[in-house]
Amino acid sequence: MTSLASAPAPPPPPPTHPTPRLRVDFPSHRGPLLCVSRPPPSLPPSLLLSSGEDRSVRLWDVRTPDRTRPHRCVLLKEEAPSVAFDPSPDPSCLVYSGLADGSILVHDLRYLRESPSAPLVTVPVLTVPPNHHGCGDDEVNRLVVARFTHKNGTAADSSLLYVTDDPTYNRLAHLPPSLVTALAVRPSPPGSRSLDFATGGTDCAIHLHDGAKGGAGRPMCSVKVLPYEDGDAGGRSFNPPHVHALSFSETKGLLAAGAGDATVRLYEVTRGKKGRGLHQSAVLTAHSTPVNSVAFHGDLLLSSSNGGLVCAHDMNSGQVKRAVQHGRGINQVEGGAGDGGWCWVAGESLTLYVLD
Repeated sequence: MTSLASAPAPPPPPPTHPTPRLRVDFPSHRGPLLCVSRPPPSLPPSLLLSSGEDRSVRLWDVRTPDRTRPHRCVLLKEEAPSVAFDPSPDPSCLVYSGLADGSILVHDLRYLRESPSAPLVTVPVLTVPPNHHGCGDDEVNRLVVARFTHKNGTAADSSLLYVTDDPTYNRLAHLPPSLVTALAVRPSPPGSRSLDFATGGTDCAIHLHDGAKGGAGRPMCSVKVLPYEDGDAGGRSFNPPHVHALSFSETKGLLAAGAGDATVRLYEVTRGKKGRGLHQSAVLTAHSTPVNSVAFHGDLLLSSSNGGLVCAHDMNSGQVKRAVQHGRGINQVEGGAGDGGWCWVAGESLTLYVLD
């Protein structure tokens, strides 16, 4: 019989932090949500794009009194694990949907239906076939649309970046032969000729690429995400530090990575004689289960974990400013504009937290 003196001590309870001021639930999709995307500066900040397991992409406007009714809706032939706005200032308002069959559809918001009641599949203005660039029919894990200026300084194009489940495609793109699960583009000022993006996945590493060159060649730099060790796990998960999510700060030159060992890693993007690099500056340990989503929102860093905890970290103090036990099933967190800041949570439903 094991004595009480020799029995392992239970993990300490999670720290308590102030909760968000307000929670608003949107009965959004007929099933769980897969992802959300916030609008570019050219569109009203009250908009939000969402995708669900019901094979629909919906545009929401929180200014609308009826929260049960999306502003626009399009029904797809497949689920869309990733959606994104086009950052172009053009009023056409294009949205991109990466489907489970590997194809990518582009729709114009002006022609989407105002109600999802009729089973109509809207015709896209552009379709990228599943076999484009040899990616096969593997689902699009993460899709990002970014703009940059050509080297001649005359034209700005929208560049489509995406990763799939297919390691063969990843090798062709000079990415590691592993599952790439995270993708983020570094913000750049208007007229910039740079298009840096970072990838991460099951190789427990983060790779920084030069997108202005089409991602050709080897990454500009790579950094290994080592298992976090502080002598006291504090009840945290011992999973490998696979990189599940990435997000660049708009102003501070930081890259956040959500890892499978329940940590959030912060990296400074540095410049040297050999080009750009990544230097780990901090490790945040507010979570006890794998971190599945991170998103910068002004001076806040939002994060969520498989255990259902949502945190808002203050980047000025390094402390958790707000935290809420939302519940399991979270797929993504995203920031939004508003007084005091908003935090969108995509899970079993769409939830908006007002932080202050």
